[in-house]
Amino acid sequence: MVNANNITNPSLINPGQVLSVPSVTHTVKSGETIWQIAQTYGVTIQSIVDANNIANPNLIYPGTVLLIPSSKSTIEVNAYTYQTGMAAVQSVQSHGQYLTYFSPFAYGVQANGSLINLNDTSVVQAQSPQKPCP
Repeated sequence: MVNANNITNPSLINPGQVLSVPSVTHTVKSGETIWQIAQTYGVTIQSIVDANNIANPNLIYPGTVLLIPSSKSTIEVNAYTYQTGMAAVQSVQSHGQYLTYFSPFAYGVQANGSLINLNDTSVVQAQSPQKPCP
């Protein structure tokens, strides 16, 4: 996928960046079933049936080339921010849809060495309703 998207540094991709996922095909071998093929690629039988407009999943023929849909991997993405107030709210609003977690995190130290509490109320309340704070 790195080559297909001309990515020079796979550690640096950006929220909202559109990535191309190369198509995978499978040529049916004698004796294979859609269940076996689905297991091989980690996808569902239904996704293969849908991607190939198969009328009868129990009837596939050797030599048939099937399009294998990509399995949708789920990853969790966390972002830390030292921002507070409206700056933090704006970050959540502009990038929150790409994140699983958004973690306000900062240490403020007073002259006596004690820590200053982080006022994260506004950023926590700005969390998207689709992605509540854990």
